[in-house]
Amino acid sequence: MKRALSWLLAFCLLASPAAFAEQTDGSRTVLLQKNGLTLYRAASVGENDTLSYRVDSPAFECDDAALADYLTQNITEPLAALCDMQPLSADTTAYDGGKKDSLIATFSASLDFDGILSLEALVENRSADDKVNRKQFFYRIVDLYNRQLLTLYDLFTDSPDTVDSALRSAVYTQASQQGTLLAADASQVPAPDSICLYQAVFRCLYAPGTLATDPMSVDIPWAQLGLTQSDRLLHNAVSPTGAQTVSPDPSATETAEEEASAVSSGDDPASDAPSTDDPADNTPSGEAPVATNLDDAAIAQAITASDWSVNGGYLHFNPDGNITDPTGGDPLFIRYTVQNGELALDSVQRPGQKAFVQQADGNLFLTFEPEISDYTTLTLASVPAGTLSQATAEPTLPPLSSIVTPTPMPVAGDDAEIVSFLTKGLWKPLGSDGSTYYLFTADGQMLTVQVSPYTVSGGVLASGAINGSVSLGGSTAFTVTGSDGTQTGYVLNRAAVSVAPQELVTPSPSPTPSPTPTPTPVPTATPTPVPTPTPTASPVPTPTPTPSPSPTPTLSPFEAAQQTAPTLTALTDAAFARRQTLMVYSAPDENSFRDKQAQVTTDDTVAIYGVTGDWVLVSYAIGNGSKGRVGYVDTSTLADPANVAKLNFADIPLTLARDTSATDDPLRGKAELFKLPKGTDVKLLAFIGKDWAYIETTFKGKICRAFVPGSSFTDK
Repeated sequence: MKRALSWLLAFCLLASPAAFAEQTDGSRTVLLQKNGLTLYRAASVGENDTLSYRVDSPAFECDDAALADYLTQNITEPLAALCDMQPLSADTTAYDGGKKDSLIATFSASLDFDGILSLEALVENRSADDKVNRKQFFYRIVDLYNRQLLTLYDLFTDSPDTVDSALRSAVYTQASQQGTLLAADASQVPAPDSICLYQAVFRCLYAPGTLATDPMSVDIPWAQLGLTQSDRLLHNAVSPTGAQTVSPDPSATETAEEEASAVSSGDDPASDAPSTDDPADNTPSGEAPVATNLDDAAIAQAITASDWSVNGGYLHFNPDGNITDPTGGDPLFIRYTVQNGELALDSVQRPGQKAFVQQADGNLFLTFEPEISDYTTLTLASVPAGTLSQATAEPTLPPLSSIVTPTPMPVAGDDAEIVSFLTKGLWKPLGSDGSTYYLFTADGQMLTVQVSPYTVSGGVLASGAINGSVSLGGSTAFTVTGSDGTQTGYVLNRAAVSVAPQELVTPSPSPTPSPTPTPTPVPTATPTPVPTPTPTASPVPTPTPTPSPSPTPTLSPFEAAQQTAPTLTALTDAAFARRQTLMVYSAPDENSFRDKQAQVTTDDTVAIYGVTGDWVLVSYAIGNGSKGRVGYVDTSTLADPANVAKLNFADIPLTLARDTSATDDPLRGKAELFKLPKGTDVKLLAFIGKDWAYIETTFKGKICRAFVPGSSFTDK
C-alpha cells in the first residue's frame, strides 16, 4: 500500500456507532509535510443527546505504511482514548433542559528537527452537572528513523539530574516574567505536564494549580537551557541495521535504500524533502492542500495583502496593527502583532490570542494556543482587497405603532382624564435603563427623579447626591452634617411646594405648639378709678452667663472619609446569563493594569457588586478557594445589565501615613500585589469589610484599583 490513511481510524475511534444529531467531520487540513510523511488535522464537530464535542485529531499518511501504523498506535489511538464520548454523569437528570457534557480536544505539532516528530495535545472533558473542565495533557516525541518514542532525557547528553535542574531554573526565570508563580524559587518548579520542540524554543505547558494558579505556557530559548543536545536532536540520527526509515517524497530520485545509506554517511535527508516554497508542488494528487509555515515577514505580508472572511464577518489588517471590518461591522479581532513566527490577536474581550499561521491555496490557517484563546483553529478565506465596501443604506426604523407599551395610553378623553392617568405613579421612558423617572402631580408640577443607590451605616447616609451624618427632626424633616461640618436640612414636601431656605431648621426642627385661643371677655360695669400708689423700684437681677459650647472634635480626612465613602456589598439580585471566560482588569478600563493570569469564567460562583458603564465589578475564588481576586470584567455575559445596580464610589483624595502593601484579594489570601510607600497620594473609592479601603492609584505606569488596610491612613 503506497499511502496508508489513518485519519479514518481516528474518526472510528472517536465516534460511537450511535448516530449524532448534528455532526460535521471528515474535514482535513495538512498541518505538516516532510520526507514523505504528511500530518493532517482531522476536525470532528457534533453533538448527540448528552454530548457536545469539538475534536481535532492527528491523522498520518506515509509512504511507509508501517510507520503510519506505528504513529497511529502510539499517538492517534491513545489520544482518542482520552476523549470520553460516554455520558459523564450517572444522574440522568443532569441532562434535563438540553444540558450536555462537553468535549474539546486540540493539538499542536512540529517537524522542526529532522527525523523528530513532536506533538502535544490537550483534552478537556466536562460533565453537564459540573462547572470545571477536567484537563488532560498528552505529548509524544518520536524518532521517525528508528520508530521509537523518546523521553526528555533522550534529547540531551547531560545527566537526568542536570537536565531537571536546568529546566526548573529556565522555567522559573522565564515564567516569572509572565505572572505570579506558586513556586517560591526554581527548586519548587514542577515537571511540565506537556512539552513540544520547536526550532526556536523548547515549550513547556503546565496545568492550572501546578506552576501558577492558571494554566501557563512557557517558551524557553534553547541557549537558555545551557544543555548539550544529543545526536538525535542534531540531525545525526542513525538508523539501526535493517530498520525502515522515513521514505522520501515519491518525486525524489533516491530510493529508500539509497536514503538510508545517505543518512548513515551523515548526509541530511531533508535535502530530499519536498520544498515548502511552492505549495502546489507539495500537494498530493486529489488530497488536501499543503499548508506552508510562515515566518514573521511572510505573515505580515500575507495578512495585509488581502481582506479576509471568517466566521461570517470580515477582517482588514492595517499596517499600523489595527484590524477593521471593511463592511462597517464589528470585527472579530481589533488589533494584531507578529512576533516569533506567531500572530497575536486582540479581541474586545481577550487580548494576546496567539496563533501559529500557515498558508494554503491563498487562505490562512490559524492554530491557537487553547489555554490563552477563545479558539482552537480558524480559517481565513481570502477576499480581494477593495471588493468590500461599507454599507451606506439608511437604517430602517420600525413604525411607531409597532412599539408595545406596558399599559395602553387612552387615545381619547378630556384633559382631566389625561391628568388622572398621568398622576397614577412614576413613569420611565420605554426601553430605558430605569435610572430616570418622571412624577406628575395634580397641581401641574412634573418631578424628574434620578435613581442611584444609597446606604445607611452607623448613622451615616452615603449616596451619589447626599452624604453625611443624619439627625431626624420629628416625622417630617432631617438634617445632614457633611464631612466639612456643613449642615443641610430636608423637609417632607408631599405637595411639591417650594421651600425657602429660612424654613429649614438646623440642626433639628422643633414642632411649634399651637396657641391657646383667648376667651372673649364678658362686659362689666366700669369701676370708679382708685389712685395708684407710686411703685417701689425692684432691684435688677444680675444676668446668668451663658456657658460656651464645647468645641466639636475635628475629624481627620480618613475619619471623615469613613463616614461618607460607601461599603461594597455583593448583590443578591444579579447574575450572569451564560458561562464564558473573560479577562479581568484592575479598573474599568482596557488600558488599566491587569495581571497576565487574571481571567474568570462567569458562573454563579462569581460575586457581583455592581456595574459602571460596560464593566461589572466581581470577586471570585481561585483554585481551591484559598486565593481570590476582585476586579472588572465586561458586561457581555451579565443578565440584564441595564437593571443591575450601578457602582457609586466616593472620590476622596488621601495620603498614606505609612508604608503599606496593596492587594487585589482582600477576601481570601490577601497576598501582596505591590507596595506603596508612605506619602503616596491615592483616591479613596469605598470600603470592603471592616479593614480594607478600596483605592485608585497607578502601578507599572497604568491605572490600578486595589485594596490597602484602613490603618494605612493613620499613624496610630
